[in-house]
Amino acid sequence: MKCLLIITALFISICFNIFSFTQDENDLLIAAETSDTVSVRNILNRKDVDVNVRDKYGVTPLMHAVFNKNIYILELLLKNDADTDIQNDSGKTALIYACQLGDFDIIQMLIWYNADINITDNYKSTALMYAANSSTNIITLLAESGADINAQNLDGKTALMYNILNSADINMINIFISLGVDINIQDIHGYSALMYAAILDYRNLVEMLIENGADVNKRNNYNKTALTMAEENKNYKMAEILIKYGALR
Repeated sequence: MKCLLIITALFISICFNIFSFTQDENDLLIAAETSDTVSVRNILNRKDVDVNVRDKYGVTPLMHAVFNKNIYILELLLKNDADTDIQNDSGKTALIYACQLGDFDIIQMLIWYNADINITDNYKSTALMYAANSSTNIITLLAESGADINAQNLDGKTALMYNILNSADINMINIFISLGVDINIQDIHGYSALMYAAILDYRNLVEMLIENGADVNKRNNYNKTALTMAEENKNYKMAEILIKYGALR
């Protein structure tokens, strides 16, 4: 019994130390969360304030600045050595959240302060994947700053696939192609970017992908090609396009 009490006390002590912080640090979290620029500045002028303090979900003041799109607080925190690469409980960083929100200026500032562009969250998704439907400027900025354009998450999906699945923005897909994306990558089920475009009946996109090197006869894990799936969906117009480019059943 005595041993159990000691273990319990140690566990409580460890948990308390993990989630405890000073009043100044608590105030900093609140000020960043409420977008109170003046308070953030004043708190940072005090001694021994941990700018990287985290709440019980692992969220930092820097992340709150991103959520609020407050570039002034963001810069204050970064100038006071905020760590750009801290991950919260879901594995997300400030940069990943900025990409999710599609805020170019905030993304650019985080990159200036050496944010790791290729950190992945708990699902192995990258900042580029979250930015896949944002803008051509953001995609270009991330790629030119070292983002892996062919990275795959736990589903095997790439940023290109996410763009096709969510918006199929031709301009952005053109950017991916110009950056040298591997069009023929397949996810864990064997689906390629071309297959997703064909399933969703994006005819112009299908032609563009094929003309830029997409393998029209790739098969997924169920031995199906883009043509097979088009015919199964009774999408005969899509089937005609695929056959024109040499698709086989």
